[in-house]
Amino acid sequence: MRAFRNVYFTTGFMIAAGLLLASFLYSYWLKDIIPQPPERSYNEAGRLVDVPPYPPSWVHPFGVDRQGEDVFWKVIDGAKYTIFTALAVSLLRLAFGTVGGIMYAFYLQKFRFIAESIVRAFRFVPAIFLTMLFFAFIPLGEQGVGMEVLIK
Repeated sequence: MRAFRNVYFTTGFMIAAGLLLASFLYSYWLKDIIPQPPERSYNEAGRLVDVPPYPPSWVHPFGVDRQGEDVFWKVIDGAKYTIFTALAVSLLRLAFGTVGGIMYAFYLQKFRFIAESIVRAFRFVPAIFLTMLFFAFIPLGEQGVGMEVLIK
């Protein structure tokens, strides 16, 4: 394939494929093999030293969250969902864009001025909608909750 001759494409493809492979390997095989972080850390005298969340270390590169789970392996486990969602969204955008482009070019000649104004208006709408949906369901503590942050 000609695309694999491009260094940037090959590098990105290998990273995405490696993350996907690592995610499936972790979900179906490595999850049972990799030891879980300790619930509590004790020193040599048997006194309690630390409880989760633990900061990043050589053993846990991204640290340990409040539930005592290694954040690195949670990110690897979730990579498959992110990659498949990105691929699905890309394919849907490609399909809708192709159908919309064909309709716009061949069938909407008389209504081109209306279509151009709609397209111009919707250039920025998806990012705004996604931002509003993102903030609508995230509690932000002292700053307020969800949409209140955007409105203020």
